[in-house]
Amino acid sequence: MVVSISVQAQELSFSTIFFNDLLLNPALAGDKAPRIGVAYRNQMPVFNSAFSSKWAWADASLGSKNSGVAAFFSSDKRGDAVQIIGGGGMYSYSSQISEQAYMRFGLKASLVQWQLNASGLLMPDGSIGEDGGLVYESMVYPDFSIGAHWYYRQVFLGTAVNHLGTAFLSKYETWDIPEPQLIVYAGKKIKLQQTYDPQSLTITPFSLFSWQNRSQQFLVGFNSQWKILSAGVYFRNPFFDKQVSSIIISGGFTFNWGKISYTYDRGMLINGISINPGYFNSHEISLLVNFINIRHNKNYDKVKFYKF
Repeated sequence: MVVSISVQAQELSFSTIFFNDLLLNPALAGDKAPRIGVAYRNQMPVFNSAFSSKWAWADASLGSKNSGVAAFFSSDKRGDAVQIIGGGGMYSYSSQISEQAYMRFGLKASLVQWQLNASGLLMPDGSIGEDGGLVYESMVYPDFSIGAHWYYRQVFLGTAVNHLGTAFLSKYETWDIPEPQLIVYAGKKIKLQQTYDPQSLTITPFSLFSWQNRSQQFLVGFNSQWKILSAGVYFRNPFFDKQVSSIIISGGFTFNWGKISYTYDRGMLINGISINPGYFNSHEISLLVNFINIRHNKNYDKVKFYKF
């Protein structure tokens, strides 16, 4: 699955949700075999990596307890002035509704440090940050997310509400900090070859809607998997002025021990006007290691794993 969400305060986001699904919904924590993953995103490389994000995580199922847990760390650099560092954990619980239907619920809790170095920063009123007495500022605040994920055969549907912690901050404190966000998504895994071969060609159409203050976006596309090869193409369209429409192309390899992928996010239009791709594109690489093929645990046989 490939998803990218851009928001007014530059939401920490990775285009390759196929490898970083915990960014999509905390209910997906521990829904597969034990995994660890890392990802790096370089946005607007024309500015010498001034906008970059790092994400590392690990999750595992609690086996017969129908639960999953995860831990994560993130670092988001926004130019030379703002950096946001966070870390925390997730918990999910799975409930079987019918023979082939499952429902998962999840909670994420984290502690976030927001840092501002305004030295040399041009403020909205035309002044320089250091001239106005604002040189360095740091703030630590808690953040929370909740989510639900429904799975029936090869169809899945989910929703998540992120950044509940920022709702308790004052208007001044929420400058350049992500505001509460609602995500709704759906998809279906389709096998194009009627065979039990796990390496047969599959396509997963996927759509997502995101709402965050004045920023609303819709994304649609598909991801495909054939043997060890994976590829995806998505189009993201905003419903807000001065937001960028983008096309997202992803490719990668799936092995017994994990996955690796590269994603190119190419901004195309602002309000229907073509833009210079050097200013609104990003490159991303992700690595995922799957431990179920390294060490087998009999409790995993009792758990329903969900695969996009």
